[in-house]
Amino acid sequence: MAKIALHKIHRERIWSFAVVGLLAVGLVTWMIIPSISASLQAGLSSYSNNVSTYMFVYDTGRDHFSYRFPLEVSDKITSIPGVQKVFPIIDNITQFIDNSTVFTLANGTRIGAKGMIIGYQSAVIGGQGGFPQSLITLSAGKLPENEAGFVFNGVASTDFALNVTRTALLPVSTFNQEAKSSSYVDPQTSNEYIRINATAMGQMPYNPMLQQIMVLWSSSFLQQKLGATDYNHTFGGEGANFFIVKAQNIQQVEQIAGKLQSIFANYSGYSVIYDQAVVKSELSFQSGSSLLYLAIGVTCMFAVISIIFIITYVFISRRSWETGLLLSQGWNWRRITNLYISYYLTLGLVAIAISVPSSLLAASRFSLSFQAYDNTLTIPMVINPYLIASGTAICLLISALAAYFAIHRMRKMGLDNLLREF
Repeated sequence: MAKIALHKIHRERIWSFAVVGLLAVGLVTWMIIPSISASLQAGLSSYSNNVSTYMFVYDTGRDHFSYRFPLEVSDKITSIPGVQKVFPIIDNITQFIDNSTVFTLANGTRIGAKGMIIGYQSAVIGGQGGFPQSLITLSAGKLPENEAGFVFNGVASTDFALNVTRTALLPVSTFNQEAKSSSYVDPQTSNEYIRINATAMGQMPYNPMLQQIMVLWSSSFLQQKLGATDYNHTFGGEGANFFIVKAQNIQQVEQIAGKLQSIFANYSGYSVIYDQAVVKSELSFQSGSSLLYLAIGVTCMFAVISIIFIITYVFISRRSWETGLLLSQGWNWRRITNLYISYYLTLGLVAIAISVPSSLLAASRFSLSFQAYDNTLTIPMVINPYLIASGTAICLLISALAAYFAIHRMRKMGLDNLLREF
């Protein structure tokens, strides 16, 4: 029966190619369109869970770096439903001696003179009061590891250059004799600093959510350089003046942000910010676009099914005499049914053999992009094995149904009508 089916395919190439082509188009559409949705959803969810589920609470006006919130504030934040983790950060100032003749303010104004001391808000990476390393992405360079180097935020890219060594000034106490031996005294304020030659080792991409932190140091390096007392006074110890709060999922971000606003309403100058644009985009995608992609895939598949049955109907109308000829030569309907099932299943298997590799090849060459500030988030497209399995099952089912539809139609026509066109 398989040989007869193959002979039938060869003899009726136009109809066979039409069925195979339509099945292949339907299968590719079924696998590609929902996979785009699923891949985009997975990529955005991964990005949002690693970036957009974070909220930032910091002083936007008064620059009270010496003030630290008591520990109960962290406890209040932790008790908010939906909060996954709280990072109490200590934000302070690192002074740099400017080696250029001028420097650029945030508004683009270029002022200053060589040797001027410029302060940048800073924190350390890791440890108590440190910035979470999970939030640090580098567009260039590397993280410093217990060495005289720092990472600078893209906000400060006009003032720092990668791999350029600058003179940093870190505050020391009057009783830190070891530090005072290599200290620097500001002639204008008489403030005393320890002088460090530090290199800009890494650059973070521009992210307005992190604009309050311009320089990040290795916590182990500063502890070793400053000593325990001065380190705890500047970047360590208990309390915090900057909080990073992570929600369990993106659906809870807006609600948690509102409760954080209530907690910090009594502290003048403190604001809560988060990536509102991405949060809204992700929630909108989850509620609408993902369903739209699935609907497109289902609609295309049903359209292909309908067209295949139309082609089958036309095929029966034009080639029904073949079945009548077989009946007149002694074939029974069971044998004819087996022939048509073999014929359509073979077409379905050929369509599967074409569409699955084609879909996998298209997925390997196709990627989605999502722009987040200076970052371009590239999301690879992955074909879900469920879609391959379900598409294969649907294809074989369509082939079998088309065969039964053809047989049912021809049995109702009767032998005389079947042979009329012979």
